[in-house]
Amino acid sequence: VYKRQFLPSGKAAVSVDLGIDKVKVFAVDEAKGTVTEAKSDDITTPPGAGPRHIAIAPDGKFAYVCGELDSTVNVIEMGDKGGKVVQSLSTLKEPVKGNSTAECILSPNGKFVYVSNRGHNSIAAFKVGEDRKLTAVGHITGDIKIPRNFNIDPSGKWMLIASQGGGKVGVWERDLASGGAKETGNTAKISSCVCIKFVAVEK
Repeated sequence: VYKRQFLPSGKAAVSVDLGIDKVKVFAVDEAKGTVTEAKSDDITTPPGAGPRHIAIAPDGKFAYVCGELDSTVNVIEMGDKGGKVVQSLSTLKEPVKGNSTAECILSPNGKFVYVSNRGHNSIAAFKVGEDRKLTAVGHITGDIKIPRNFNIDPSGKWMLIASQGGGKVGVWERDLASGGAKETGNTAKISSCVCIKFVAVEK
């Protein structure tokens, strides 16, 4: 079981389960302080996808899940209970031996979805349409080695990519219109970096 997320309503939490190709759903009762498995609401991803990370749209109506094992990004239309996969796209232009996806995030303005490719050493970029389905717009590349994790700062301008195999976190400047990004050359040496989080700091 990998990344867990709460739905905006706070009444349910979801967790991706690579081993059984499902997004597990759990009912949350804050008053009672309980979390209950809701098997009937589980969402099934394509066989062999190996769902790893999930990004949920702010309104909770759609979610985006990367398939670690088949190098895909899957669009899930969420319902009152559970949901269904309505689109599945490759994160690669053509197959790359040994590739696997890792992180899946939604840009702060909700207009782009990004998925990291380990093997291809890139970040796949997808534009979110009005129907919330995705269109591939290219790959963010550069000095990247095994991008297990990456993140976008709250302003949406900067993308930080952790190269687990390169021992550094690099900074890319995003193009807010196209969804692409260019490498700035600014880096921080960090051995085997695997996660990036932004933390609010009081001034």
